[in-house]
Parts: sequence; C-alpha cells; structure tokens
Amino acid sequence: SAPAEDDWQTAVGYVPRGDHRDGWCITMGNRLFRNTGDLNFRYCCALSDYAGGAYYHANPLEIGGKVYVFPNNAQHILVIDPSDYHIRKIELEQALDRDGAFSGYTYWPEQLGDDPEIMYLIPNRYPALLAFDLRTEEVRTITSFQLASFDEVNGIHGERIPSARWLWRDHFYILSATGGQLIDINVRTGDTMVRAAGLHGMYTGVQGRNGNEIWFLPYEGTTLGLWHMDTDTWEEFDIQVEGLRSIERPALRQDTRYYFSNLAFSGDRIIIAPNWANMFIEFDPATGQAQEWISPLPATVEKNDYWDNGSTGYFLQDIDAVHWRFYYAPERMTYDIDLETKEIHPVPVTFDKEEIYDLADGFCKGSQWMPYSCRESLFNPLSAIAAGHIHGETFDKQTQIDAYRSVNASPEGDCGDKVYRYMKGQLLK
Repeated sequence: SAPAEDDWQTAVGYVPRGDHRDGWCITMGNRLFRNTGDLNFRYCCALSDYAGGAYYHANPLEIGGKVYVFPNNAQHILVIDPSDYHIRKIELEQALDRDGAFSGYTYWPEQLGDDPEIMYLIPNRYPALLAFDLRTEEVRTITSFQLASFDEVNGIHGERIPSARWLWRDHFYILSATGGQLIDINVRTGDTMVRAAGLHGMYTGVQGRNGNEIWFLPYEGTTLGLWHMDTDTWEEFDIQVEGLRSIERPALRQDTRYYFSNLAFSGDRIIIAPNWANMFIEFDPATGQAQEWISPLPATVEKNDYWDNGSTGYFLQDIDAVHWRFYYAPERMTYDIDLETKEIHPVPVTFDKEEIYDLADGFCKGSQWMPYSCRESLFNPLSAIAAGHIHGETFDKQTQIDAYRSVNASPEGDCGDKVYRYMKGQLLK
C-alpha cells in the first residue's frame, strides 16, 4: 500500500531523552538536526557522505560549548562547533572493515555531576572498550580483556547479544555472557579488574533502584534477577503469569526470548514493559506476586507497511526519578504516562515536512558496503521507483558503473581467468 499522508513524521521520529539533553539529534541518514525549542528540530548539516544512517549514535551531546557525536558504525568521534557547524574528527584505531563497531556510550551526569570527565564507548564488534576524556579529548584503549568474547553471545539467528552493564558507586560493571564473571572499571581512575560474579545465565537488561538494587532482565525466559550490591546477595523471581507469551518479530511465532524491554518503578511496584511479550506485567517484590498490568498502550504485533514493529516499546525515566514516559514502537510515538492513573499524553516532536522531503536521498551512496542504490522507503515507495518518480537524486548509469567498479575487481567479466593466472603464477614460484 502507499504511504499515508503523515507517515513521514514517524520515519524521522526522535525519542526524547530522560535527562532533557535534547538539543540535537541525528536522523534521515547521517544528518544533524538542532532543537530550536519545544522539540522542534531543524536541519543543520550532513555528517557523512554516506546516506544509509546508523554511522553515529542518534543522540549527540553538547558539553562545554561543543557538540560530541559518538560512533555506531563509524570508527571516529565528531566534534562540532554549534555556532557554524564546523566539524572536527577524532580518529579511532581502525579495527574493523565492516559495520557494527559500537553499541552506545555512557554518560552519567546525575551520578557523577555535570562533568563526569570520562565516558566509555561500548563496543559491539569493536575489539576493545574505549575511554574518552572530555577535558583533553584523549582516547584510551582498555585492552586488559577480550570484551567480544567476554560479554556477548551469538544467537541462533546470527544476532550479537551484549550482556548487562551498569554503574554503581563510581564503578562501571560489565557482566559476562554466562553470568560467571564481572569486569569492574573505576570510572574516576580507569582502573580495571575482572572478578567472579557467581551468577548464572544471560542477562541483557539492567536497571537500578533505591541506590543498591540492580535488577536484571533475562535473554530467555521470565525470571528476573536482583543483585543487592551492598550485601552482595542475589535473588530470582519468576514472573510468569497465565497467558504470557513471547511472539518473535517479524515471523510472529512463539519464542522463549526477549520477553521484556525494561522496568518502571511506582512505589513498591515494578511495571515490566513487553519487548516480544504479549502483555505488560505488574510485580510486587515484597510478596513475589505478579499479574498482568492493563496498559493504555496495548502490546500489539500489528505493523505499518514501511517499518517493522520489532517491539512494543520501553519506559523512559525522567531525570527527576518521578515521571515516566513510554516510547510506543507501533506508532513511533513517545507518551507521558502516569503509572497510577494510566493517563497518557503524547510528547510532540516536530520536523519540517518540506525540509525532510528535500533531504530524501534517492539514488545515493548508502555506505562503503552499499556504494550505489535507492532504498524503498516512505519517501520512495516501490510504485514511485517503478514509475521513475524519485525523491532525491535520480538514477545515473555512469555513477552506478563507477560505484560497482570500485568493489568489483573484474567488471569486464574475466575474473575466472585472472584468478587462474594468479594461482598458476603462485604455484610456479
């Protein structure tokens, strides 16, 4: 079906941060937008020649009069002057020749003050954890362990699954994939050690409560973990209730993984948001009782034709530790939510439609791995591509030939002959 009139708004949607650092965002490929007030974003500049997106984390941070852009697929940090958008690049060691270098960064102003001094770039496929000093812009590689083999497992569908990590009393912890070990990094000094954790199983989500409670969400199953950090004791709670199921997306078949997204705390209760689960759960740790929480935002598997509904969504806690929001993935919309009354109110985030359509890429260089293509999207649906009605750059035959010549060593079609002659020459040496 054709895109609906307002679908473009959800395609470029922004999820507001709980810490109110919403001055900037990256969307529409690798393009920087500025919040001009009340979450009204306007285009500033392109950050890369590649239009495929995901090169950078969607949430830049403005600190000390500089805008820092941290990498996802990229292997560098950008520093931008907010007055004229001049871009300076801090190169990292080029350790990969593919995507998926990093999976996020740390920033804890509420725990460490307005200047936490040291931030960490969390690796995905990158072979080490990187420490970034905001004062000196020095990058330090922590190489006392092999992180990729420590805290990740490869799922049956090839996905990379990072284990839990969290901050407690100036220490950043990374749990091993088996739960048996723990990396302990002092965020003030950078001192690192690996010690026994004594847990069992894979945990993919973690949240703190009441200062010393660290709650863990499982990769598989419905058992929550609770680590009392001050006493170093561990509890488990199975919150399975009647009718609770996990429905894999997009295949829509029953599964045992990814039941839950995250937690929200309301008095003594915990509200658990569904990821693939078919309901929200309300849980009382004091009694161990769990039941379905009837949410004003239903856990649905319905989807739009132009984006996947990969999850119901997740809670966002405001920095005041009282108010909550919920990012509702089926609508690509963020809501203020009252966990007591269940009242919800949309959080408006706006972009300029004409500006957004002018930025639609058409045929372009998506990345170094996709040198020339036009992706079917809300801006270029299949019917429009077939009819030659392209938003953005139209098809150019010579550009395509040049692009694929850069990745095809033998565009003339004589690859087999070249390989034969090369191998023959090697054998005759």
